[in-house]
Amino acid sequence: MLVAQWHDDTASNTIELNSVLLNGVLRLLPDGGRAVSFTVDPYTGCFLVATPIITSPPFWRTVIFVLTHDEDGTVGVILNTPTELAAENYIEGVTGRLSAPELVFIGGPVQPETAIAVARPGTSDSVDTIADSGIGTVDLTANLEFLHDLRIFAGYAGWDSQQLASEMQEGAWWVVRCDPSEVFTDEIEDMWRRCVQRAPGNIPLYRTYPADPTEN
Repeated sequence: MLVAQWHDDTASNTIELNSVLLNGVLRLLPDGGRAVSFTVDPYTGCFLVATPIITSPPFWRTVIFVLTHDEDGTVGVILNTPTELAAENYIEGVTGRLSAPELVFIGGPVQPETAIAVARPGTSDSVDTIADSGIGTVDLTANLEFLHDLRIFAGYAGWDSQQLASEMQEGAWWVVRCDPSEVFTDEIEDMWRRCVQRAPGNIPLYRTYPADPTEN
């Protein structure tokens, strides 16, 4: 059973990087994977897009919507990992408000029993929006009638400030401008490639990077 509650503490994730591929992949990326990838720091409302050096779940080829980012840490939800669980079977009052597919998504490995609801409000003052995305987190015990879109995430991804900075230096993430339509899309499978295509500089060259580099 998912519990609709928010935890302010940002427990750390464990990112597994393939030590064999790390240096090889960075050599393949333009400018060693660093000049383009790390000129933009993470910020509230951005997407964090996993780079090819993350080679295993739960973050392989993920796109993360950053809900908060400050000196204390970063919290976000993974946008492209749906489960097979119908959200309306776990959360009351969401029928007719959910964006397709109407499933519970895995938001991240932290507090998986916690439900985080992200929605597009019907009016500008109906929910506190995240940066200029027009999207906000929603209290699932409140009136949901004003919502245009709703997506439910089990758990979240959380880093302390030093951990995310270290992963950025290792080349684990690209920072990409938020596309609000991706938060509620039903075209989940190709989200990673679409976000890489929209990334700055020459990062879009890697939209066709093979899932298994040994096949290249």
